[in-house]
Amino acid sequence: MSDGALQPARGSARVAEYDLVRLVAIILVVLIHVIAPFARPADAAASGPDAAYLASRAVRFAVPAFVMLTGVLVWTRPRGGGHDGWVGFFVRRLKTIVVPYLFWSAVFIVAGTVLVDRDPGSIRQVIRGLVLGTTWYHLYFVPVIVGVYALAPVASAAYRRWSALPFVISLPIGVYVPILIAERGLSTSAPYALVSLVCAYLPYAAGGAWYARIRSGDRGRTVETRTWPIALLGGLALRLWFTLSGEAAVTREAASALTLLMNMLASIGLVGLASVIVSRGRRVGEASVALAPAVFGVYLMHPLVLLILERAAVSLFGALPGPGLWTLVVWPALTAACLVIAVWATRYPGLWWAHGASQPASLRIG
Repeated sequence: MSDGALQPARGSARVAEYDLVRLVAIILVVLIHVIAPFARPADAAASGPDAAYLASRAVRFAVPAFVMLTGVLVWTRPRGGGHDGWVGFFVRRLKTIVVPYLFWSAVFIVAGTVLVDRDPGSIRQVIRGLVLGTTWYHLYFVPVIVGVYALAPVASAAYRRWSALPFVISLPIGVYVPILIAERGLSTSAPYALVSLVCAYLPYAAGGAWYARIRSGDRGRTVETRTWPIALLGGLALRLWFTLSGEAAVTREAASALTLLMNMLASIGLVGLASVIVSRGRRVGEASVALAPAVFGVYLMHPLVLLILERAAVSLFGALPGPGLWTLVVWPALTAACLVIAVWATRYPGLWWAHGASQPASLRIG
């Protein structure tokens, strides 16, 4: 949900279908977190995994979709990093991603201490949490994107040689490096844990860059138009099958490869669906472009608002309402409220340290 995953390089035109993918992805991320208290896997539910767990697992391609968009917009940059060079690129990303990340990490440390009696631990533990994004459950995504950005100069050079080269290189890295680090007990080391985390997501960025090249031609667009339903439904079906029967039936290497496949298929299908929707509905595209700069703000803040709502519900009713009622009421309300707050915040450049947007979002469409 970083600035690179949110918008194209400064000075270039926005791509409405990518902005629509961002909006759909953040809506799904919010859904995952809203239903998390009710999502019980098979070993925790006598009758097998419940509907909330299946729904949660089915839509978990949303975060990889953001990483793929980052590859589309960042790893495909021209020689030298574009009009402002790699130095200018990294300076902007420091301002629009790292600073808001540090601010919200501090907010969640305080919120965890006040609202859930969570001990932040020693200074060393806090620093480890900042490095790995474990200050709160959703913040791991930011170190992933920082890692993807850090490799952008090398990846873009490889991309210019052959658009598939970054994917060919990153695929075995994404499959095997996290497994090797875990098997050798190195995950307790913050640097190794960070390497494992970033490596696991590299194929998505590389796949996004490669797919951007494929779909840039007329033939690629034609193929996408005909095959996106197969990709989307196939990715979702694989995710459900894997959840119900596949996880224990395959090796760790196969599970990692299957996870990459199902997430990339669903993400590619979502891009194709967004392209069709935008081509047929001008106002949908306009709305996507107008709202997309607020997506990072929504991602950063929504777990705090959700935590407050959960505490309020428990205080009033003694427990959370049933999953159906909770989801139907809280999911759209939480998404809309955070979107309104984030859009408002982006209108004030002085709040850049909180929202990270480089341009204002708008709720006024047309």
